[in-house]
Amino acid sequence: MILSPQQERLLQNLLPLARLATSGKAGKMAIRARTHCLIAGPSGAGKSHLIRHLASVMQLPLWESCVSSWIPMGGRGSPTWPLLAAWIDKHPEGIIFLDELDKLDGISDWTQCIRLEIHDLLDFRVPHGFRIAEELLSESFWEKSDDREDEARNRVGIRLRNRVMIVGAGAWQRAWTGNLTRIGYQDSGQSEPSRQQMLGQISAEILQRFRSDVLLLDPLKESDFRLIAGHIGQTLPDSIRGAFTKLAGPAIIRAVEGQLGMRIFEEIMADAMLSARISAAPEHADGSRNHLS
Repeated sequence: MILSPQQERLLQNLLPLARLATSGKAGKMAIRARTHCLIAGPSGAGKSHLIRHLASVMQLPLWESCVSSWIPMGGRGSPTWPLLAAWIDKHPEGIIFLDELDKLDGISDWTQCIRLEIHDLLDFRVPHGFRIAEELLSESFWEKSDDREDEARNRVGIRLRNRVMIVGAGAWQRAWTGNLTRIGYQDSGQSEPSRQQMLGQISAEILQRFRSDVLLLDPLKESDFRLIAGHIGQTLPDSIRGAFTKLAGPAIIRAVEGQLGMRIFEEIMADAMLSARISAAPEHADGSRNHLS
C-alpha cells in the first residue's frame, strides 16, 4: 500500500502508540497510558487507507466499523458487540478502527444507543446487555451460565485494555464547508481549517476519550496524487503501465476537484486493465473484438 507524504507522517505518529497499546504494558501502570488516537479529515482524505496500512505494517488483525453500520444491542440482526467481543477474544492483539464518529452527534434514540455502546468500547467497558457467543464460554458444564458469561466478559475486557489499539476517525465536514474563502459575494474555494476550527466541531464527549493531539488529515493535493500514481506505475507490468499513466492525468484532475481520495486509483486501475485487455483482444472475422475473453 502506498501513502502520501502526509499520511506517511501520521503513520510515524501512530506506530509507537500502536506498539505500546498492543504490548500488554499500557494498562499495567497506576494510570493507564492513553493510546486512543483520533484522525479528523474530510471524506476522501485517506483515513481508512492509512489505518489499513498501519495494520499491515504492524502485521496485526484489523476490525473496522463505522457509525452507520453499527447495530446496537436490541436492534435487528446480529448486534455488533457480540461480534466484536468474539473478535477480541480470538486475536492475541489487534487494531480497532471506528470511522464516522462525527455521525454520533445525532439526537435520535438509535444514535444515542450507538453512542453509548461506542463510549463503552472507548472506555474499555464490556457491557452486560448482550449475549456472549457460545464459543467464548467455558467448557465447565457445572458452572452457572451467568458465571461463565462474566468470565468471558472479563477475559475480553482484559484483552481490550492491554492488547488492542483503538483509532477513531471522522470527517466533521462542517469545518471544511464552513471554511470557504470568499471574494466579494462568491466562494472562491475551500481552504484548510485551522486546528482550532476543526476541534471546535468535535464534541467534548469524543475529544475526552482520545489523545489531545488529534491528527488532522488534509485532502490529497495534486502533487500527492501524482506522487502516488508514479509509485503505483512502477509496480505495474508493462502491459498495463502505459494505459495507467495515460489515464492517470485527467483522473487526478477529477480527484482533486471532487476530493475523491485514494479510491480514484482503484478506478484508474480498473480502466487501465480494461483498456489493456480490449486492445489485446483478438479480432473476429467480421472485425469485431471479443472484449470479454
